[in-house]
Amino acid sequence: MIQYITNLKCPAPSPNASADTPCFAATKTLQSIYAGVDVWPGRGQYGNSGFCCYRAITYTSPRGIGTALFGPGWTWEAATTNPAQNWNEWWDNERKLWFGPLKPGEVIPVPDSPEGTFQPMTAFFQDLPLPDPSNFAFYTYFSPGVGYSWFVEGKKVLETKVGWTDIDKQSSIGNLVWPWPTPSWQGVTQQEDSAALTASTTLDMTDGYNGGNSLRLTLTYAGTKSEETVKSIWLPIQSLAVTTREFEARVVYKTTVGDGIEFESHMYAKSLSKEENSSGDLTVGQAIVSDLLHGWTQQTIRFTSTSTQNTASVAIGFLIGIKPRDSSSEVTCSLSLGQLAVYPTPPSEFESVGTPSTTGAKFTPAPHAANTLEGVLSWDTASTLTSIDVRVDDEESTIPAWVLQDTPAYRFPTFVYFNIYAVSLDCSEHADPASAVFVGTTGLDGRANRFYVENVCFPTGWDERGEVRFYIQGVSDRGEVLPWERCAIVDHGKSRA
Repeated sequence: MIQYITNLKCPAPSPNASADTPCFAATKTLQSIYAGVDVWPGRGQYGNSGFCCYRAITYTSPRGIGTALFGPGWTWEAATTNPAQNWNEWWDNERKLWFGPLKPGEVIPVPDSPEGTFQPMTAFFQDLPLPDPSNFAFYTYFSPGVGYSWFVEGKKVLETKVGWTDIDKQSSIGNLVWPWPTPSWQGVTQQEDSAALTASTTLDMTDGYNGGNSLRLTLTYAGTKSEETVKSIWLPIQSLAVTTREFEARVVYKTTVGDGIEFESHMYAKSLSKEENSSGDLTVGQAIVSDLLHGWTQQTIRFTSTSTQNTASVAIGFLIGIKPRDSSSEVTCSLSLGQLAVYPTPPSEFESVGTPSTTGAKFTPAPHAANTLEGVLSWDTASTLTSIDVRVDDEESTIPAWVLQDTPAYRFPTFVYFNIYAVSLDCSEHADPASAVFVGTTGLDGRANRFYVENVCFPTGWDERGEVRFYIQGVSDRGEVLPWERCAIVDHGKSRA
């Protein structure tokens, strides 16, 4: 360890080096030294690990030393002998370890210790801002990387009994809603109303928009004697650090409201700055609402940070209005979030932007699996700069008639993952993509434009099909799913293998 600490410093210059020779050693700090903590109980770790991991970290974290967790799969693997174990039960233990109790006031039992009561992992780590959406579009479908089903634009295309796991599918689960949301009344100062509002967070693996689940936020209003008939609530979901420019934010969601309740929800953005007059650092436009299939709704807003600082911290969330029939009765309502994206505002209609697509699909049969549908799918991506209506009102104008938006974000959009479909060509060469069956998604093998097709990917009886057409459907970093006409296709027949 002493030798490693010595190496944190720049190595001594050689005798022939000049005084101006720079040091190219990587800058290291105490956090470059990791104190290992074994999460599995019973293996000699101080505090006996499990939910007692905080006991060891209590001594290393305040000294600025990094933490390396060994065996964090304990939350799942320790219960594999239980036939009833499922992803929902795993998530309850996982969120306890990282976020703390499921409800306010709940106590996680641990043995008495000199380090005090239980502390979650997040108590020891700084919540750093996400990358600026100006550089990398922010997109999440609130996935922990596990699930039982798979959804594409709200349609369930896969359902399993044992579930699936794919680290590549992990995304932000909303850093402002765990261990529970923090809603606040707008324009209400009565203490009784503040105490009457509670909220909870769950991952709903039975419904989703894109991915395997949705984020379900439930609000409960106990009812008071307040004379106000309409209750206005601010519900923050995700924080971002943005630069001084205009952004567009888009959310897909569902609402569940009881009878006798008028409910409205509007996507909004608020400054998280604690400085005075910080509310003036953000201008937010009107939300545009549109209905989607399968009961989902989409809202889009544009907001601009006018902060004098280089970056500003903002929260994306909802302004909610509740009007119960009886203000003294309990009210319960919920929001299910399917996806959230934040990115620079798209260019004007007079600028040509790239239209993404997949192309160049190829199928390579597996050499050891002759006369089967097993093999490797590969493809490329493309972007087409569409034409625009050019208007020249003044021949002397210096403004270009055709403007190419030559920025990476709009010249060549990024794909988060690709959905793979297949349709049988045994009956017709003109297959309808609407009848295609879902085969899988990319990411499990760590390769973006590649998918290994196995017989288990197909429904029962497909191993007897003679010829199949594959479709490669991209999902962009704004949550847009490619329409069929922009999906690459490739045909494969057993006789061609």
